Amino acid sequence: MAGKRIFLYFLFFLAAFVVFLYIRFPGKDTAAYFTRILMEPDSNLRVSIGNVRPALPFHLEFENTEFHFGQDTVIKPDSFAVFPGLLSLFKAEKKFDIQSGLHQGKVEAGLYLKSINPFVFSSAKVSVSDVKINAFNYITNLGDITLNGEMSGDIKFDLSEEQQLKGEGIVLFRKFSAEMKNSFFNTLNIPVVDFSDIQFDLTHQGNVVTIKQCTAKGSIINVTLKGTIEVVSPIKESRLSLSGSILPDSPYLAKFAHTTAVKTTTKDITRDGIRLNITGTFRNPEIGL
Repeated sequence: MAGKRIFLYFLFFLAAFVVFLYIRFPGKDTAAYFTRILMEPDSNLRVSIGNVRPALPFHLEFENTEFHFGQDTVIKPDSFAVFPGLLSLFKAEKKFDIQSGLHQGKVEAGLYLKSINPFVFSSAKVSVSDVKINAFNYITNLGDITLNGEMSGDIKFDLSEEQQLKGEGIVLFRKFSAEMKNSFFNTLNIPVVDFSDIQFDLTHQGNVVTIKQCTAKGSIINVTLKGTIEVVSPIKESRLSLSGSILPDSPYLAKFAHTTAVKTTTKDITRDGIRLNITGTFRNPEIGL
């Protein structure tokens, strides 16, 4: 009986502690703390956290969270929760899992931290599932483009001994479409270019993303690309150096593919497609055939 009584006392104490922690948890102060450690002075990332509250099983839920990249990109998660690896809290390298809802999809990440304050991680794995892209407007010198689709992918990051970020992964877009106005494609009576699948195999080192291979399969055209993107702030000014080919697999581009101008630059269109190069920036891309 004495052992049972002690166990009941322990359960009562544990329940009282959890309730007290939930009621008296300093959510605003914790939000300010995480905001401060995540915002490095020389980083383009700004974080805004409205409140933090504890939840079961043993995790923190972040409310009204926003991530600002540069001046023109804002990500507002539908939900954002952090699960600490309880056993790793007693180790030099600590593990945290992140679960976030984003645009009707899901983002999951595992972070291994060398230090919490300042925030320094040694490696990370990020998985994205079915994140919706709805009516994303992208204005360039080549036309007014509206993007729609779904994004998934898996990317792994590591911090090298030289403190340089590097990574690799695969990003996949499904049901992707680009509706264009005032574009070159409009002269071919093609208001929308759609792709059932676009897959990027990429690596990342420092501020350079290398696209080892990109394949896009669509009803109008198929495209292959590879090259590099030098990421700068703002993102729209990131520099492009890509090359690949357009495979005209549909009647929409058959007439265009057999014009004299294209034939002079491509020996075998059926086999090689139409060669293209993309340079310039995201804001002002330049496409050469």
